[in-house]
Amino acid sequence: MSSIERGTFLLFVSNIVFFACSFLLYLILGRFLLSPEQFGVFAVVISLVSIITTSMTVGIQQAVSKFIAANEEDAFLIRKKMLFFQFCLGIVLFAIYFTLADFMGFVLKDAGIVPFLRLSSLVLLFHPMLCVINGVFNGLKKFPRLAFFGIFYNAFKLAAMILLVLAGFAVAGAVLGFVLASLVTVLFGFFFSAVKKSKSGLDIRPLLFFALPLVSSAFLLNLFQSLGLFAVKALSVSSINVDVLAGNFSISVTVASVPAALLLSVSTVVLPLVAGALQKNDLKKTRVYIKESVRYSLLFLGFSTAILAASSKQLIELIFSEKYSFAAEPMVLLSLAFVFFALFQLLSAIIAAADRSRLPLLFIAISVALCWILNIFLVPLLSLQGAALSALFSMLVGFLLSAAFVAKKFGSLISIKAFFRIILASAIVFLVLFLFPVSGLILIPFYAGLLGLYAIILFISRELSQKDFAVFGNMVK
Repeated sequence: MSSIERGTFLLFVSNIVFFACSFLLYLILGRFLLSPEQFGVFAVVISLVSIITTSMTVGIQQAVSKFIAANEEDAFLIRKKMLFFQFCLGIVLFAIYFTLADFMGFVLKDAGIVPFLRLSSLVLLFHPMLCVINGVFNGLKKFPRLAFFGIFYNAFKLAAMILLVLAGFAVAGAVLGFVLASLVTVLFGFFFSAVKKSKSGLDIRPLLFFALPLVSSAFLLNLFQSLGLFAVKALSVSSINVDVLAGNFSISVTVASVPAALLLSVSTVVLPLVAGALQKNDLKKTRVYIKESVRYSLLFLGFSTAILAASSKQLIELIFSEKYSFAAEPMVLLSLAFVFFALFQLLSAIIAAADRSRLPLLFIAISVALCWILNIFLVPLLSLQGAALSALFSMLVGFLLSAAFVAKKFGSLISIKAFFRIILASAIVFLVLFLFPVSGLILIPFYAGLLGLYAIILFISRELSQKDFAVFGNMVK
């Protein structure tokens, strides 16, 4: 198990770097370099194009990873054919997105955003190929290399975006930095993902058919994350500037989604493990993977959600200053919404590994449709809170559908005792922080103390054991 645990840890570190870079980017742009109005425009532009790029990252990477994990001797041909396919697809996506920029500006009621949308379309020429490279690393279980490229991409993106904004290009500079990061990382990764040649006649159509629902599901997942932002931009009737509201809501989503994004590493590792176990008809090992991945995810989500919900105002003001005070309003609801979102992502990876990749697509389609309907009614009435409430209710529905399927299919999810022990420990952390609020830099050591309290409660209740500490030891040594 040590290699699996270490792979999970390395990808977890990569995701920490990703969010460190994202936070630094939002902090520097939002607090120092862009006005709240400019930051709102930037957030909408990046969110729109990221729906497509992130969908590729999740869907194509998972598909390539699964097929290579099951057939490592075909890794060369899978890589070659998928890189060519993604290159062609990137050209098509670029043309469509560039052409639709005017329409998107019309829907968002902002013609001034169109040039930025067209500039951002350039990233679609390169990013699809990056997903294949990452999928090759993951399928071959080269987790250190996968983690390294994730760190390189995010660090380069941060530097490029900040430097171009400092050069005086404002929102356009930030968008162009995003484009350059994809280009440079693809060129760099192309040479480091080379694998041994093979001559078997490989048909990639099964991979594409498998990937299509995954990409569609990932597209809807990412649309779900940004749907509230688009609704605030297009549907708000507040007297406050719409771009200011959009910037505040984007900040809130960014902070609330940190735990979910950090746990993406668990989903990334679980998919090939479950796929491999099912390939060998090892149902016992499959159940262990499912139960432990859900349990460890809840352990992490319980603490992180408790502190986000209890100290949203203090945390937002510490990081982004009081000019983004509106961002604290929807944080409690959004932090809960992203608990269900994170668990849904994990369960979707498990379902996909069982060759039922169309089911997550159906579940998230239901959630997105419900979220949009709720936004139409709630955003004009409740503004940011309405968008957050829409996200919470709709993602809860998606999670319940996926959890019901996994529990029925595999007879495994999480023990009732473990669930309630984690909920109890999380509730105590929330109450302590809520009843004894602190602000400023003292929040950081206070969080550390609460983490110790959380671990003590779990240890006393026998939810944490020596086995868990051994697992953590294997991850970091």
